[in-house]
Amino acid sequence: MSGTAGVVRLDGRRVRQGSLDPVMDALDHRGPNGSGRAFDGPATLGHQRFVTTPEARFGSMPMPADGLYLTADARIDNRDELCRALPVDTDGVVTDADLIRAAYRRWGRDCPKRLVGAFAFALWDADAERLFCARDHAGIRPFYYANCSDAFVFGSELSAVRAHDAVGDDVDDVAVGEFLTGLPLDPDRTFAGDVARLPPGHSLVVSEDGVAVERYWQPDPSRTLESRSVTEYVAGFRERFERAVRCRQRSPDDRELGAAVSGGLDSSAIACTANRCRDAPLATVSLRFGDVPASDESAYFEAVYDHGEFDPTIVDVTDRTSPMASVDDLLSSVGAPFAAPNLYLHRELHRSAAEQGVSVFLDGYGGDQVVSHGFERFPALARSLRLRELTAVADDYAARHDQSTWRVLLDRAALPLVPARARELWHRATGESDPVARRSVAVDPVLADRTGLRVRIRSESESDAVTAREQHAASATGGFVTQALEAVDAVAATFGTQPRYPFYDRRLLEYCLALPRDVILRNGQPRWVLRQAVGDTLPSAVRNRDTKVDLGQAFKYGLRTRDEKRLRRTLVDGGELPDALDMRAVQSAFERFGDGTDEGVVANLWRPALLTRWCGLR
Repeated sequence: MSGTAGVVRLDGRRVRQGSLDPVMDALDHRGPNGSGRAFDGPATLGHQRFVTTPEARFGSMPMPADGLYLTADARIDNRDELCRALPVDTDGVVTDADLIRAAYRRWGRDCPKRLVGAFAFALWDADAERLFCARDHAGIRPFYYANCSDAFVFGSELSAVRAHDAVGDDVDDVAVGEFLTGLPLDPDRTFAGDVARLPPGHSLVVSEDGVAVERYWQPDPSRTLESRSVTEYVAGFRERFERAVRCRQRSPDDRELGAAVSGGLDSSAIACTANRCRDAPLATVSLRFGDVPASDESAYFEAVYDHGEFDPTIVDVTDRTSPMASVDDLLSSVGAPFAAPNLYLHRELHRSAAEQGVSVFLDGYGGDQVVSHGFERFPALARSLRLRELTAVADDYAARHDQSTWRVLLDRAALPLVPARARELWHRATGESDPVARRSVAVDPVLADRTGLRVRIRSESESDAVTAREQHAASATGGFVTQALEAVDAVAATFGTQPRYPFYDRRLLEYCLALPRDVILRNGQPRWVLRQAVGDTLPSAVRNRDTKVDLGQAFKYGLRTRDEKRLRRTLVDGGELPDALDMRAVQSAFERFGDGTDEGVVANLWRPALLTRWCGLR
């Protein structure tokens, strides 16, 4: 993916010539196809160029067109629609940058509403002396910025923005506390006190009036599809899913396209759909966990490879790497501690893809969230007292999964409805009154008090989502989604690959949110509409599987067999730990780990180790 960067003087004075150098230098790995800069009075924009679409070979950023300077990391998917609506020369090559500029000229600040795809861009309007920035609906492409006393600095990576001399080096203690207790960061917060992220679905304007951020898109849980037959719902899903895959196959050379195949429903559906549209076998990467059967999906991805002609690469992770083997590289790429324990697996996927000459890599991430398993239907039916329908749905699910109906009703309908206040009273009655300690013993009590961490934890447990669609929307667009996308983006950039996520096509996401709940969870089968839509494209063993492997077992296996000494050097033998950590509690947790206890290993050892390593790298 490309790199975007820029500096705008807020006092209107001309930006100095070398002001952008440290930001661009930190993004150099994002520009394998060249770089460019442009200056206009108080603004300078930079672009690190990575050609990942056929049209991008003909683009030149950030050089101006009609007074508009643009730097963008973007792939626009509704190109035909925009070409019909906008005054662009369709007889020549129309780049995605051309479409963004034309959309801004026509619709101004409303232009992101009309763009479908993955994008983060900044556009300097020389006539208005205004910087306009926007980020796609899901946050697939990153955008970080710092609003300093006399300058606005932005870039594609956290470390790039922090490299500018106007940006301070303070750590945000609130972010540290949220990370250590497993909470998602606030949408605009980062670990750097002076650096914010532009939230997904938001735009930003920098002008003489200051910096203004506004939302231009959000999911609409109240929207429902007009009454149709089940067959029509499935056909509508199939059309949008196939279009989402097709749009993400745009690459400069067909040989540079690849896909992850885990053996799960989502990645397999994408790879098989993409492979159908090609003359040559699709390059794929699969991860094997030979020493950890509980995490291994070999039987399923081999069924995919038997079902069609692919060009597969299979990597045995337990032979090759472990969670901490490359942790410093991961922290340097992301620029901060990361929430996903399995990021080391994404690193292996993108490293292996790059070794096969792949630069555009299809990924199944988001399928669980966007399509949903439909489990939110259970508490929603209970809350609305539709008890006959609830019992019928539970009966179907129980029969398919060899469970009792009462157990399904308890786990899926009753427990999610227990009020947060009642859960808190139960914890107090059982001697677990501190919400911070319940999540992690590693957090220093002083940090918890200073940052109001207990209040944050309690508010997180009191979700505003009530209806099934509201819960679906919260799962698809909230929580850790943006953080995961940003982390993988940064890691992939180090290998010169670009991840693409068909399930996060905005048109597919909006369609799934509007579907009736009984086509998502139907006949006791979660994600029914996807299974029906892909049909014989997938082998039946994958299409009908109801199980998921536990990658946490491979994570713990790697820590125990390969990383125990690394953990000891980091947390026990390395001297003082960061102030945010309770040193005695962390080292006690390590002793329990050494005695064979795996409980709490992520909260009490892994996250503290990441924080400690990151502080050492700073």
